[in-house]
Amino acid sequence: MRVNALTIWSLLHVFIALSLMGTLGCAEQDSVDATSGAEADTVGSPSPAVEPLLKGDSASTPFPAERDLALLFPLEDASILWLDHLPREWLDEVTEALKSSELGEDISLESWEEDWRLVSARVTPCQPLGQVADPEALDALCWPQLRLVWQPVIEELTVLGVVRPFYADDRAIHTLFFASPEHPALAEALELVEGGVRWAEWTAEARARFEEARDGEASALMRALEALRGAEGPYDQLKERPELYSAPLSAPFFERVRGLLSRHARPAQLSELTAFSLPLGRSPAAADLWSFVAFSGGGGQLTQTPLMVRDASTGEALFSFPRSEDVTTGHGDPELTERLAELPLERREALLSQVITDTDELATKVDRINDPYQTTVAHTTCASCHRANNINFNFHNLSYLEDQSISVSPRVREDVKRDLKLARMLWQTGTLAKR
Repeated sequence: MRVNALTIWSLLHVFIALSLMGTLGCAEQDSVDATSGAEADTVGSPSPAVEPLLKGDSASTPFPAERDLALLFPLEDASILWLDHLPREWLDEVTEALKSSELGEDISLESWEEDWRLVSARVTPCQPLGQVADPEALDALCWPQLRLVWQPVIEELTVLGVVRPFYADDRAIHTLFFASPEHPALAEALELVEGGVRWAEWTAEARARFEEARDGEASALMRALEALRGAEGPYDQLKERPELYSAPLSAPFFERVRGLLSRHARPAQLSELTAFSLPLGRSPAAADLWSFVAFSGGGGQLTQTPLMVRDASTGEALFSFPRSEDVTTGHGDPELTERLAELPLERREALLSQVITDTDELATKVDRINDPYQTTVAHTTCASCHRANNINFNFHNLSYLEDQSISVSPRVREDVKRDLKLARMLWQTGTLAKR
């Protein structure tokens, strides 16, 4: 029987948590609504009146569409287990990294290894590889990638005196897999990028070799996505797959997804893993601490890496968290703010324009951070990219805060818009190269 880990939280803490949930959440939402015009969203279950259409019943939503590129799994349908696809040892390494962070706790005491399930997946036909935010290069110097989000999902859990049929702990792991990571064209591209060679400086021959390989790998991944379809639709909008609306379509769909993972998300294909968590106790507003850690992949092995922020214009390293980024609802990691005064003025100004150190800065920075053509993952902190959600202690970009509907952040929506534009170009023309 699972132990209810409310730990040291007293009734007073519970009261504070519930109070903050209302007041802080409203303040955050007002801020985002008033400044970005793109509030974070959640996706609920489909209306019982909606019925899926079997293939052949009517004209389908043209492929590709949003639900082809972003797969959302309701908590009650999150049946794909981490342990069936990825090494248990990776969970141990994430746990150890978080124990060494400001978190300082063993999350496995609360989230057991068998709890970790796939809650969402995204396919980007061309994930940027470069170190600068050059719009022309971002859609050219890029490689197809499968991005999976895992969370601990527990059934029949009592939290704050309420039995939750399905409950997602406030922690997540993102596993990112490049298509054919051993491909010589990808290796050559990464070597050039690490050497500081910009896309505009590549030779015509090197560009042609890379583009041919990139388009071939992206097209293969797109064909695998098309094969997931088991209904006519709808597939537009960021919502649950139509196959999940009824059991006869759901079971075969999950078998096809498992097949996709077995081909395109093998441990040896991992390029990067990131994770975040709050402390034990399942009380986010009262705990008010989240720690982020990162790993690189290679040959199925994890290596913990610093969390680096690069200048979006030059690619220069601006700041690095050696082990973890540790933040609260209102503020960024104090290590960053404490070291700002030591940085040269130009470097400090560049860094401050790309990260959020206080939620009051959402008004002036969130649009830039949510724009994939101005800010890539390399150009901001983890917490900055995860802050523009519907309540200020919700750090989920495409996963679940407790038993609420899935969070779909403004940044994810903008990423999917870019992915869809590129996917349709590739599907219609066979290439991502500009004509």
